[in-house]
Amino acid sequence: MKPLAEAIAAVGKPMFLHSVGEESSPKAVVARFSHNGGDFDIAASDIVRVTINLQDGVPVRHETGTDPPGSFIAAVGGVSVTPAHQRTQIVVRGKADVLQLYLRESFLDAVVEGQFSCRTLFNSH
Repeated sequence: MKPLAEAIAAVGKPMFLHSVGEESSPKAVVARFSHNGGDFDIAASDIVRVTINLQDGVPVRHETGTDPPGSFIAAVGGVSVTPAHQRTQIVVRGKADVLQLYLRESFLDAVVEGQFSCRTLFNSH
């Protein structure tokens, strides 16, 4: 999964990693990352990303696809969703601890027995 590989290249190995499906092309991956922040440019792919914040008080700026840029202060339990096929640029200023779900779009299509669709969502409670 390209977004997972990009995350590992940017912040290092996750504290926890579990995949579902074939090793070469998993349907889903769960990873927990703890890092000191940075500027991240995540290419568009066929992966839906769900991020759950595990730490309070981290300033985050984001820009996804054609959506207007935004910012927030991360809170424990805040959930962000990035749809497939959306380039995402994220700036994290400070120590971050997140649980990320990487879900292959074709897997989600099969689950809903149709075409899966979702909107971009940042820091929802």
